[in-house]
Amino acid sequence: MVSFVIDEAAAAVNAETAKRLQAIDPLLPAPQAPQPGCGAGFYAEGPGGLSAIGTCLHWEGDPGSLEPTWGAERRFLLDARVTGPDVRGALDELLSQWRRHLADVPEITGDDTAAVVTWPSRDVAGITALVRHKFSPFGVVAARLTERFTARFDGHTARARPTWRGAAPGDQATSGVRIRRATPDDVDAAVGLGLEVVRFDAH
Repeated sequence: MVSFVIDEAAAAVNAETAKRLQAIDPLLPAPQAPQPGCGAGFYAEGPGGLSAIGTCLHWEGDPGSLEPTWGAERRFLLDARVTGPDVRGALDELLSQWRRHLADVPEITGDDTAAVVTWPSRDVAGITALVRHKFSPFGVVAARLTERFTARFDGHTARARPTWRGAAPGDQATSGVRIRRATPDDVDAAVGLGLEVVRFDAH
């Protein structure tokens, strides 16, 4: 464990993490600058230098707040930024350092307390490290792009008639995707997609 200082190396890790996550899922928000948290900082070294940084944040619900409805009243949160190539190993090192830090925090043994890591589900490279440290999914936030539509107006009644631009079966979408029924000629592609789902879920 080291005193956390946001320097050029940490800024580089943050920038590389942003690029890595955007490549995995473009809907993920760009990570902000790491927060100092409680003052404890963690890091992992890779072949090319600093490969991961983390900070610990202590959070406690305000009396009367609805936030504890969705989780523990007292939370210790790890803000982890991890680059490649060994995401699993770097995250494992951050989690190990964080665990040793929390062992010295008296409040960690209190009732209604949780250790929390927010990790993108599509970033499967870190899942085995989280499982090894006994983490399990608690809350999931899903996101998707909304359907685009154009509204046509009847000039006499000014009544809107939305026209959805998504593809209907047999139609050509503006993105160039065509939806149709599968045929026996599509067996190889369908099996390939199924195996890809199995490969992804295996994490």
